[in-house]
Amino acid sequence: MDGVVSPRLGRLRPSTRAPRWEPGKACLLLHGIARRRADPSVRSGCRALWGLITVGVGTCAVHRSDVDEAIEVVAYRPEWADQGLALTRQIWRSLGTGVADVQHIGSTAVPGLAAKPVLDVGVALAKARWPSAARLLEGLGFTDLGAAGVEGRRYLRRRDRLPSANVHLLEPDQSLWSDNLLLRDYLRANPSAALRYETRKRDAARCYPTLLSYSAAKDEVVRELVAEARASFEGPRDVPRRC
Repeated sequence: MDGVVSPRLGRLRPSTRAPRWEPGKACLLLHGIARRRADPSVRSGCRALWGLITVGVGTCAVHRSDVDEAIEVVAYRPEWADQGLALTRQIWRSLGTGVADVQHIGSTAVPGLAAKPVLDVGVALAKARWPSAARLLEGLGFTDLGAAGVEGRRYLRRRDRLPSANVHLLEPDQSLWSDNLLLRDYLRANPSAALRYETRKRDAARCYPTLLSYSAAKDEVVRELVAEARASFEGPRDVPRRC
């Protein structure tokens, strides 16, 4: 019978809680076992289990074949900073008035941090204007994928020209916008937090080579870092300004 240790009684008692399936943790645990054991049979068994876990994630309710894609995590590239600035300016010019802010977000916006070689740009814009903004961004080569499984955003991406990029249309007064900025700025200011995030990203990418399962595998550390960032940054943020 499944049970938990009672600190007071010092023995096992039955648990009424249903076990929680966490594929990200399972994958990273298997990766750690394989990395530490030289026995080829252990490595082979872990690889087989990774495949089963990946199939389970790939067929679950959040799977979207039009969103999922192969990914890789690479060392930081200095050109990402200039490319991000140029893209934010281009997007702001294209969308015109009514845009509250446009920011280079995500890991490529953190100097020194390993990342997928895909720029992320956040656009703070009233939700009523998302459809017209999406049409304008399609003129820049982006494909509109709707919410893509994340409530509170509109997601577009471009893969047929460089730099590869994602655009996230977000409401300026919602936490999804502010949390992206907080996390970026926190990682910029805290090398130890950035290293912790990079370690999890690299381990997750080794285990899960596709976007949705990779994102699930690092979800826990992202939540931890966002909570730390919220606690770290207090007071009013800088007023957004046009690039």
